[in-house]
Amino acid sequence: MAISIKEKKEYLILVVILAAMILILYFYFILRPQATGLVRVFSKTKASRATLSKVQTDLKSIDELKDTIDAYKTKILYYEKKLPREQELPSLLESLSTIAKSNNVKLISVKPEKTVDDLKSQKDTLYVAIPISIKARCGYHQMARFINSLENSDRFMKIEDISVESDIDTPREHKVELVIYTYILTVKK
Repeated sequence: MAISIKEKKEYLILVVILAAMILILYFYFILRPQATGLVRVFSKTKASRATLSKVQTDLKSIDELKDTIDAYKTKILYYEKKLPREQELPSLLESLSTIAKSNNVKLISVKPEKTVDDLKSQKDTLYVAIPISIKARCGYHQMARFINSLENSDRFMKIEDISVESDIDTPREHKVELVIYTYILTVKK
C-alpha cells in the first residue's frame, strides 16, 4: 500500500490543523490564564514593594520622631521647672530666702501680692504673674549679686520697681525695696 502524494498532503494538512488547534487550545486554556495571573501577581508585587518602601521610610523616620518626642519632653520638663504650679509657691518663697542668704542680703519682708484665691479666679489663662514685694538691707554689690542670682535662677523671674535708700546709721548697707514678678503655671496636668 503506497500512500499517494495527495494523501500525504492531506495527512500533513490534518496534522498541521490538529497541531494548530492544540496550540490554540493550549494558549486559551493554559497559557493565557497563567499569563493573566502572572500580570496580576506582578501588579500586586509592585504595589507591595511600594508599600514596603513606604513602611521602610516610615521605620527610618520613627527614630527621628522618637528623638523629637524626647526633645519635646525635655523642653516640657525644663519649662515646668521654670513655671512652677501654684502649690509650689511656698517653695519659691523659700528659694528666695536661700538666694538672699547666699548673697548676704538680709530680708526684712517677703510678701506675695496675690493669694492662691486670686490665682483660682484666673484659671482660664496659661500662667499668672505673681508680684512679690521684698524689703531688704544689704550693700550695693550684694544687691547686684542677689538680682543676678534671681534672674539666673531655675524659675522665670523679672525684677521691677527697685528703690535703694541710703541709711545714715550704716553707710555700707542700704534699705532696698523691689518687686519681683514670678510666673505660676495655672493649667492642670
